[in-house]
Amino acid sequence: MSQHPNVILKCTLKAQGTTRELLRRLLRQNREEVPDGQLPLWVNSATGESVRHGVTGEPLRKMRDDDDLAIGGEVTGP
Repeated sequence: MSQHPNVILKCTLKAQGTTRELLRRLLRQNREEVPDGQLPLWVNSATGESVRHGVTGEPLRKMRDDDDLAIGGEVTGP
């Protein structure tokens, strides 16, 4: 295995018996329960303050990709 400091190993763990259909159903359900406008706010970890848009000044929300779930205050991928 490489010892290069810029190498990132990415893997996906899949529980036995899960299917892509189940994931699609969970994602669809999550979209209905947590709309994009209700996603958690981005918080600057250094200051603890919410990150604001540079032009409008409104607080920014965490982004969710097409395959991400919003669970509580976290946005997680599959």
